[in-house]
Amino acid sequence: NHILYNSSLSAQQHERYGYSGNRRTIIFNGFETEEFKPDIHLKSKVKKELNIETRYVVGHIARFHPKKDHKTFISAAKKVLDEIEDVTFVLIGRNVLFSTEALTEYINQSGLETKVQLLGERTDIARVLTAMDVVVSSSGWGEGFSNVIGEAMAVGSLCVVTDVGEAKDIVGDIGIVVPPYSVDAISKGVLQFLKSPDEVRDDIGRRGRERIIEEYSIDKIAEKYLSIYGRQ
Repeated sequence: NHILYNSSLSAQQHERYGYSGNRRTIIFNGFETEEFKPDIHLKSKVKKELNIETRYVVGHIARFHPKKDHKTFISAAKKVLDEIEDVTFVLIGRNVLFSTEALTEYINQSGLETKVQLLGERTDIARVLTAMDVVVSSSGWGEGFSNVIGEAMAVGSLCVVTDVGEAKDIVGDIGIVVPPYSVDAISKGVLQFLKSPDEVRDDIGRRGRERIIEEYSIDKIAEKYLSIYGRQ
């Protein structure tokens, strides 16, 4: 009766292969906004645990894969540090480790060895996100609906995202949307947020969380599924 997708891009891709467009139903992913929420005390605790002493933390959460484009992110990080030194970059994801030669090469070529932390896979993303002032999604292709963006906004982090998949629709007018593979655009987006007054960043973070609660809370997404099953 319905072909369910969690992104418009997924629907378009499947329909090019012959899936019925008449039975298309799109329901985006939902978020546990009581799990993913701001916590200033936890933020300080996490930074201490990670030995982060800089004022700002910029995060990137994605497994190491070409489509996630860590190379562009690292290059953008270098440009950010050229203007603001008081920043630590925290990367999380499968194979996001100094033992991954290609990633380590990107970092060494940019001279960021002391400014980058690679944490590998984590099971406490909601907790670690509280320490991130800005989260970057640098994907070059292949994304549908990115959970990381919604989770980051739910904790009040500010998001700079490439225009891939549903990223632009998730952040709306609250995040900064840039072209994929653009080192300059990503770095300028991060710098724009970091250079904003505290009260401006706080307001953006608050509005981002409100957007996730209003549009993507797990309760509202569940209601959409129940509505579909109720029509059968």
